Amino acid sequence: MTTEETGTPEEQAVDLLLKEAGGENIVGLIHKADENFPAAATFSSPHGYITVYDQRNGDPSLINRYMLTPMLKKKDANGKRIFWTSPPADLPPRPMGLNCMLHRNDPNREEYDKLGLPICIRVNLANPYEVLKHMQSRHKTAWGAIQEENRRKEKEGERRDKDADRKFQRELLGKTIKEK
Repeated sequence: MTTEETGTPEEQAVDLLLKEAGGENIVGLIHKADENFPAAATFSSPHGYITVYDQRNGDPSLINRYMLTPMLKKKDANGKRIFWTSPPADLPPRPMGLNCMLHRNDPNREEYDKLGLPICIRVNLANPYEVLKHMQSRHKTAWGAIQEENRRKEKEGERRDKDADRKFQRELLGKTIKEK
């Protein structure tokens, strides 16, 4: 017997969402909760990731497949299901946010590759401040490397400017001495 035939409406709804997510047997039940063992035990197969969508704001979340059942069972204070395997239809499309500085589409990606920095897939940062905080908290080492490289370039630029200024002053001084 399957859960769909005998399960509660809640279990049937979760099973339907699991099927929509890419397969009937993503999660299986090993033991159903009872008075001897109050927690249900489940197994997951195949391994991998799946995207679920917050129905309140449309935010996508990439989760491990084994977490799909618990995520689909989460409800808000009003008793409505929070996560679904498809984006909400009634929300207007959200403008895409800013990418992480380490995203593969960043204009400085070639330079970051030379530094050996990792690629980040984060694409929904709301503003430049969030990009900064994301870099400082999620990519501390990479952020430090970028800052150090920026300081090195700044010092190099200042040195070049000073050298050009000295050269100009020498040329100007040389012309003044020749005129006398």
